[in-house]
Amino acid sequence: MARSKRRVLIIEAIPKSEKHNEGIILENFLDMVFDTKRDRVSAYRVEYKQQVVGYLARKEDLDKFGFVHISAHGQRDECAVKLPKGLLSPLDLRPQCFAGKTVSFSACSMGCRDFVAQVMERTGAENVIAPVNDVYFPDAALWFVNFYYLVLGKKYSPRDAHARVNRMLKDKVKGGFRFYSRREVLGRSPGRKSE
Repeated sequence: MARSKRRVLIIEAIPKSEKHNEGIILENFLDMVFDTKRDRVSAYRVEYKQQVVGYLARKEDLDKFGFVHISAHGQRDECAVKLPKGLLSPLDLRPQCFAGKTVSFSACSMGCRDFVAQVMERTGAENVIAPVNDVYFPDAALWFVNFYYLVLGKKYSPRDAHARVNRMLKDKVKGGFRFYSRREVLGRSPGRKSE
């Protein structure tokens, strides 16, 4: 797998006031595990939708990453993730901004098929991982620390890492983290029109 495919962008959208910033935990863990942190992980804190949209508009920056991790609160009834100041829906994302990438939403209940299908259709994401139910902050951090360790350090595929972490933590982590592939959700690969 190409070097860029083994890099993760963390978008941290949990308010600083909550002091439970999963993105910071992931960044610190990966920094301890890997000698060359800059080659593995970059974190970006956001408060507003326009910050996310603006960053995602810079394609040259996104091309450096194979994984995008969005840590936020979920608003399932709104089909959006909650930022400290506003909501971010799939329609707010730049078309094809996640083409070929694995995108993780560490946000309660955002693993619903409707949300995932909208994200994939709009952004071109190859895979999406998200919890189907509400998930406790420590459980999500524990789950994703293991997931990124396997894909970045041990070179597991995203699907295999997901399956292994779910097996390892099935009795310890609640939230029902689901793995969706583009083919399973939309029935086609990016760029192919439906018939």
